[in-house]
Amino acid sequence: MNYSAQALNSLAPSQILFLESLPKAELHAHLNGSIPISCLEQLAQSYKPQGDIGSIDVNASIQNLANGVHLNQIEDFFKLFPAIYALTSDVHSLGIATRAVLNEFLKPRPSASGIEGAPAIPQCSYLELRSTPRETAQMTRLEYVQAVLDEVEKFPADRAAFILSVDRRMSRTEADEVVDIANDVTVFGPPLARAREAGLGLTLHIAEPSRLASRWIQRSPRSCHILGSSYTADRTQPESSRRNLPKFESTVRICIPAYAWWLMISTRAKTVSNINVHHISDYMIIGHPLAISVSFLGLREESRDSTRYLSYYYLFLQTDDILPFKTSLLAEYALLMASAPLGLGLGEDEVRKIAKVATKHSGGKRSGGVIWLFVKRNSRFNMAPSTRTVILGSLSVLSLYALFHLPSGTPEHVPQEPIAQKPTPNGQFTRRIVAVGDLHGDLANMKKVLSMAGVINQAGNWSGNVDFLVQTGDMIDRGDDTLEMYTLVDKLREQALHAGGQVLSHLGNHEVMNAIGDWRYVYPSEVSTFGTVSERQRIISSGWVGKAWRSNYTITSRLPFHPSLGPPNTDYNPKAPPNPLSHAALSFVHGGLSPTFSNLTPYPSAINALGHSLLKRLQDRVQPPPHPPNPYPGLPDGTTHAEHELYGADGPLWYRGWAMEPDSFVCPAVENVLAKTGVRRLIMGHTPNFEVRVNSISRCDGKIIIIDTGISKAYGGVLSALSITYTLTPHAPSRFLAASNERAWTEHEVIKAIYPDKTEVFVDSVREIRGSW
Repeated sequence: MNYSAQALNSLAPSQILFLESLPKAELHAHLNGSIPISCLEQLAQSYKPQGDIGSIDVNASIQNLANGVHLNQIEDFFKLFPAIYALTSDVHSLGIATRAVLNEFLKPRPSASGIEGAPAIPQCSYLELRSTPRETAQMTRLEYVQAVLDEVEKFPADRAAFILSVDRRMSRTEADEVVDIANDVTVFGPPLARAREAGLGLTLHIAEPSRLASRWIQRSPRSCHILGSSYTADRTQPESSRRNLPKFESTVRICIPAYAWWLMISTRAKTVSNINVHHISDYMIIGHPLAISVSFLGLREESRDSTRYLSYYYLFLQTDDILPFKTSLLAEYALLMASAPLGLGLGEDEVRKIAKVATKHSGGKRSGGVIWLFVKRNSRFNMAPSTRTVILGSLSVLSLYALFHLPSGTPEHVPQEPIAQKPTPNGQFTRRIVAVGDLHGDLANMKKVLSMAGVINQAGNWSGNVDFLVQTGDMIDRGDDTLEMYTLVDKLREQALHAGGQVLSHLGNHEVMNAIGDWRYVYPSEVSTFGTVSERQRIISSGWVGKAWRSNYTITSRLPFHPSLGPPNTDYNPKAPPNPLSHAALSFVHGGLSPTFSNLTPYPSAINALGHSLLKRLQDRVQPPPHPPNPYPGLPDGTTHAEHELYGADGPLWYRGWAMEPDSFVCPAVENVLAKTGVRRLIMGHTPNFEVRVNSISRCDGKIIIIDTGISKAYGGVLSALSITYTLTPHAPSRFLAASNERAWTEHEVIKAIYPDKTEVFVDSVREIRGSW
């Protein structure tokens, strides 16, 4: 057990509850050093070597992770670094890791106090996540930044920030992407000034190597945060130079993580003899605000008084790397309160002041962090770069503008086909699908429906009991849970892919209304979950929700029953050779595929291309003030006739004919649409059955199924889901068919509506089919 854990265990439950209640800022969290071991094990289990990163040593380390690695010594962790880099070498895996780190710090967890009824709280109220962007065979540095930001921006700006660091070891070639930091510090003045003029906050990370640091101190912006490395102490500067720092309206953040503390005071590597001769004392003497990062305190007797003295000068603790040091921010704060020899024995008032200073001197906004590391060339302890705040750090002056004006969309989405469902030993193939209608801002009922249908388990994770989850749009409006719902869908999408499943998401008319600026059904309380109106506009246009809409949401889907027809959204080809399964597919859309819609084919790509172009047009324009209270903004100038038709009353987002027209019209008309689209059934949401209230609607022998029952509390909270099970079972070889080599199969299709208290079968169809495909 490490020092911080011992300190935490020594506290009374009331003391732990007090520490948990404090607003704590984590300003020094390394991304790669904070990935939970469970996440690394998950990534390792699904890892497939790509390119030259799959070396024997790396693969061996990854296999150890997959089998459940034990980190007993700090060296064990550093040996894992190449494996961690390999596991996070693509955008998808990096996003999973980033999300896991953010959740580790920011998601509420049960109280460690053991007091009954104690609230669940997160490790910290504000997190600054740090990382040096890496270029791999699977992603560029810009894609690295975008992948991390996509996850960071799922949290409000006052809760999470991303700091980019630049690495001195980067080559001159890499300087095309990063600022060249190998020369005199004065050369950085113009790009840093430009960043400051653009409104970006700056952070300087220095190791105090004599004149370079002092020269920068004389020129640096007053708004700059200074990070001092704990490795090198330079006492050669005149005392007057070392006293210039208070002129800055900034906090000095001095990094003393566990390994640095060990290097400073251990007998193996005495970088400094004790804390009193470290350059930290310069700041202590002048009483300048300090942010001290200490991963765990293995303090010797002679340094404890200095640390108590430090606390008087605005010391606050950080975790640095929670993976190797097996610590938490709560445990770090326990070091302050625990009695000697486990801690400093500070009182509640002193600890409260330290926590207050931590939050006061945090970045607190999504600005930029430019981090420079100066170390003596002959030092054997060249420290990896440290960092601070949100977006900038690793791009050259030429790239500076591009980074802060990132493209509004992520790189073009490449659909990932799920692992094909394997047939049983007798050759039977089964595909299980669950479809869910309009959810309208109600996370609680969304989870109830997904659990009821077997999509998620008790922990709220992908169960593996279904192959496809289809949601037909309108997750937004009329409720407050928009952000949490989209976060849940993103999580399930990734978990499904790892398990061989897939989530198909659709845009409804309400998603597009919000993109237009039509906010008639947006609650003020929902806007507050985004922070402000402008922040909500940004998140659904250029932010992570808007990017998700572009990359993972379509207007309609064609989902084949059998993988021989291709992955989801493979276009139906009416000119293909005869195939007994050619129409063995389902259509999903929000409103409906009108028989008069002029861009129905090729299906579904024609409709989805229009949806993508319209969404891009809406998101890329200067966002108009939302209606109400402002005038209705309408579609942008330049919107094509086809895009207008897509959003029109007979377009797939708004059409209600299949729900409202009489059978005499609907049943003949649907046959033509089914033939053109190459599907057996049209499944849609959008039009709740207000007359019956508790039923989905099946029309024309199940060829039309409408699944909007008003799941959201705003519509009455009628919980329902559609369950579809398709099996294809081969017949035993027959001597009567042997001559023609024609095989026979039994196809069984069962579609039923699921409610909390009953099920209703819409389709139970058995067919004999012959032939091959």
